[in-house]
Amino acid sequence: MTKQQKRICIQSYARHHPQFGRPIKEVDFQSQVARKTQYRAIKTACHELAHVLGLRHCQGYECLMNGSSSLEEADLKPFYLCPVCMKKLMTYLGSMGRELQ
Repeated sequence: MTKQQKRICIQSYARHHPQFGRPIKEVDFQSQVARKTQYRAIKTACHELAHVLGLRHCQGYECLMNGSSSLEEADLKPFYLCPVCMKKLMTYLGSMGRELQ
């Protein structure tokens, strides 16, 4: 969940685990499931951070900023920004640098 106007982002790691919503007896952090869960969480964190930095969902290209409504859909989107979103991000970061000077 991201509040773009206030630049606040809260992310739950739990929803990325395939056992989310069911009891987990033990966690093996070296397992393939754990690694996939960590990858999903990092990917979502990058997506949400981009929202905090002003990017909206991308509808033009395959992009990290595509919206997703399920783990399966989120797994299909790439872990990179399309050229349009990258340009938006670089423009924002450039203007932020000028404000600091």
